[in-house]
Amino acid sequence: MHLLRHAKFITTLILLAGSISAHAQTRAELEQKLISSNEELKSLEKEISAQESLKKSTYSAFLPSLNAVGGLARIKTDDEVEKGQVGYLQGSANLFSGFKDRATFDIQNQKLELSRITYELKMHTAKEELTEVLTTMIGLHQTEKILDEEFSVTQKQKQMAARKVNAGLTSPVDNYEFNLRESEIEIQRRNIAREHDVAHQKLNALFNQEILDNELANLSFASTGNLAKDLNLTDYSNHPLVRKAKIEEEIAQSEKSAVTADFLPRVDLSYSFGRLTPTEDEVKYNESEVALLVTIPLFSGFDSYHKRKASVATLASKEHEKNQIVLNIKSQFEQLKSRAGELVELYQIVDKKLLIAEKYYNLTLDEYKRGVKNSPDLVGATERFFDSKKKKIEIQKELELVQVQLNNYK
Repeated sequence: MHLLRHAKFITTLILLAGSISAHAQTRAELEQKLISSNEELKSLEKEISAQESLKKSTYSAFLPSLNAVGGLARIKTDDEVEKGQVGYLQGSANLFSGFKDRATFDIQNQKLELSRITYELKMHTAKEELTEVLTTMIGLHQTEKILDEEFSVTQKQKQMAARKVNAGLTSPVDNYEFNLRESEIEIQRRNIAREHDVAHQKLNALFNQEILDNELANLSFASTGNLAKDLNLTDYSNHPLVRKAKIEEEIAQSEKSAVTADFLPRVDLSYSFGRLTPTEDEVKYNESEVALLVTIPLFSGFDSYHKRKASVATLASKEHEKNQIVLNIKSQFEQLKSRAGELVELYQIVDKKLLIAEKYYNLTLDEYKRGVKNSPDLVGATERFFDSKKKKIEIQKELELVQVQLNNYK
């Protein structure tokens, strides 16, 4: 019976471990989960589909049309009146429209590209938000472990101090030194717990659902090895905001071309076959008509004039807007590269500092045991060592976010 209970216990542990592991997700899986759950991204996907359909609809301007026409008609020529039924097939093809058909096609093609860039921008924003909240969660989890380790070390140091006090080798002040340090660590723990709750709420809001801590169990800071290469980036024109501004300027230019076409003649070829002349007699549907029609706009109530004037102003506005966006992105790009370079150097400095702080801590601990150093020396060395670990986490968080932001320029 004992062996059976033992086997059941082991089986339960294995199943529990498997369950926890099954819930742990990779960063790629979380990104995919975010994409599938984000309502704005879903909306933008539908917008792309709509723009693709509208683009296809512009092909009709380059194709002939065919219509069936029927009804009652009345034609009066001097004293002669013809009335009755008409019914015929009519086909027509536009030969020239002042290039308005081409401009309309360009506009729709550019709007499709604009919808894709808008989707890309939202995707970048979502990834930045996800990276920010994930690195915050990863940093908090790692800091919690560091605080646990620091608290454990402080308790061992407190026990050493108690033995020294009991042996009369030092005063009771040593005990207070370590008690204070324990209280400081506990305050940090409370602050970390509060920050963890806030970050968790942001994570849930981002996914529109509850994300458990064990789903983040396998996550760690991403490698920033490529960041040094990103510092050599010189071209900022590929940023989605720059491309979006350029597309909007192109749309304004195409809309101006479309309005200009309203001032030009239109040439259409039409062919009709059937009963073209209205009559009440029973006759065969054997009439046909071919026409080459030229339409010259003479007056439209100044509609075309004001539309063109508006299109010129809109184009100028979009050009100024694009120029300002380019300047802003260039400035942000240089600042981002500068900050990335600083972080790379800072990370290397903190890495070296951590090694030195660890050596200093070990030496101070050894000298404290031999009575050379006092408790403030040991507490100070311990605090420096663990603070260096925490500082490294803060830099890793910012490094990863900067790298994601630099990826927008690729």
